[in-house]
Amino acid sequence: MFQDSSKLPNSQSHQSPYKARFNVRYLSWGLAIAVVGVVAGGIFSFRWFSEKLLLDLQDSLLGVAKLQATQIDQWLLERKGDARVIASRPTTIDALKAFATNEPNSAIVQQQQANLTQLALDVQTSYDYRRIVFLTARDKLFGKRGRKIPYPRKLIQFLGRQITKPVLGEQYG
Repeated sequence: MFQDSSKLPNSQSHQSPYKARFNVRYLSWGLAIAVVGVVAGGIFSFRWFSEKLLLDLQDSLLGVAKLQATQIDQWLLERKGDARVIASRPTTIDALKAFATNEPNSAIVQQQQANLTQLALDVQTSYDYRRIVFLTARDKLFGKRGRKIPYPRKLIQFLGRQITKPVLGEQYG
């Protein structure tokens, strides 16, 4: 039945060498195109994923930086509030009045300096501060034992300008 049919399937053994080489060439080109496509897809996906990862990393670092800035702002507001509380205490107000109206070596000034030093030590102990410094209107800092010392370089750099006459409650920008 099939032997008499004129349409017999071609077998590989009856294929000409030219056609076999032609098929190998097509297969080689197809393989080369597939390899190039896979490599190009890999490069494209690597670049896309690395860019996405970089953007995600930048977003997370920006979020951390904003959180840190918010925490620093909150800390500064708390310190300003503490400074206002200390400045509004009668001991501080009396000391400032004594400093403004009396001679620097008078007994009243010495007593007010001792009161102010004790207030600073009490606040330093209760709030666990490392250091409390009072600024005067004469460009001096009062440190331990009420002695006058020049402004530290770091303070001047932090404030961004030379301090001339600081006023209680003045905001430096």
